[in-house]
Amino acid sequence: MNHRSLHSPLRCLPLLACLGAGESSAQRTWIVDAAGAGDFTTVSGAVLASGRGDTLLVRPGSYSSTSTISHGLTVVADPGAQLGAGFIVSGLPAGDAVSLVGGLVTSSVRLRNCDGRVHLESVAVTAAGSPGVALDIDDCANVTIDASSFTILQSPFMVVSMDAAVRVDASTVLLTGVSARGEDAYIGGFSGATAAAPGIRASNSTLRLTNPDLRGGDAFTLYSTTLPAAAGLQVTGCDVTVAGDASTSILSGAASPFGQGAGYDLDVSGGSLVYEPNTGLGAARFGGSTSPQARTLDSVLVRSAGPGGTLVVEGLASPGALLGLLLSLPADPVDLPPLGELWLDLPTTLPLAAGVLTSDRLTTSLVIPPSIPRGATLAVQARADRGGVVTISHPAVFALR
Repeated sequence: MNHRSLHSPLRCLPLLACLGAGESSAQRTWIVDAAGAGDFTTVSGAVLASGRGDTLLVRPGSYSSTSTISHGLTVVADPGAQLGAGFIVSGLPAGDAVSLVGGLVTSSVRLRNCDGRVHLESVAVTAAGSPGVALDIDDCANVTIDASSFTILQSPFMVVSMDAAVRVDASTVLLTGVSARGEDAYIGGFSGATAAAPGIRASNSTLRLTNPDLRGGDAFTLYSTTLPAAAGLQVTGCDVTVAGDASTSILSGAASPFGQGAGYDLDVSGGSLVYEPNTGLGAARFGGSTSPQARTLDSVLVRSAGPGGTLVVEGLASPGALLGLLLSLPADPVDLPPLGELWLDLPTTLPLAAGVLTSDRLTTSLVIPPSIPRGATLAVQARADRGGVVTISHPAVFALR
């Protein structure tokens, strides 16, 4: 394994300047504490009072009201913060950014009609009942998700139609280290039957996945009726790439105990799906009308930390490649054929490490200066040179926790 550590905070100075650029004295950090030891006792109240670019720090506790966000805002939830009613981000204008970092959400997160950037980091969403989806993304230009999980739960006493753990339509979404679990099929209860739900269901969208963990709901058989298992990933008319390593997992739900209702791991109709061979998806069961393609796709992985902690970045590529790791503020993706998509903000780009790979990855670490605020969002991407043929990797976008 190639390894190079860069621990000097001085290397972050160009980025620090950019993180502070453009901030006005009106921007504030608000404390939300359900016990009353902060500026607000509810997240929704803090959102209503906040200004563009403000930060909300949510202390441990239970918060039940739904919060609707339509301007640039960072929400950082401490461990133990339970955000029961979820979030709606709607109508976010271009140039604004919303980051939701941490917290357990026991309802849904809905992103609607956003031209600005939306980032989810270390968010765990477990949704039960209507609307049958944990994360719903519709008509959003740039959604990035890191190290988050999405699950939907069914009650056998009140069957509700479950769509998917994550539903995406007409959007561009980057998912790194994301887990999504669809609900099982079920027959019974007061409402009859419900079909198994996929981990992710997407249409007319661009999806970039690195090391996903996706599983569809299980099949269900009752007497002569079988509801089949759902795919881990079900897409229609989408541009999909899947990068990463052998920890990638995209699986159908299980067949019924009687062996009936087995499903496909990936169901792809229209559009395209390209996967990195090292993900192991060559052995997956594919359904739908589109044939998958195997192609080398480099990627980056991040183990994020808070201010004062150590950030670890890994670039994944084939041995022999000259790999360079780059860090910057996030930006909207720009297609640069044949190089790939650039997700970095070039004026703020900082080189982290470079080397010729003797294994499958290049690892580096960086101490995050305490002066960088929690919730600050950054992007990493790799540049690979193989005998003069240059490509850029899948990116990773992450927030400081």
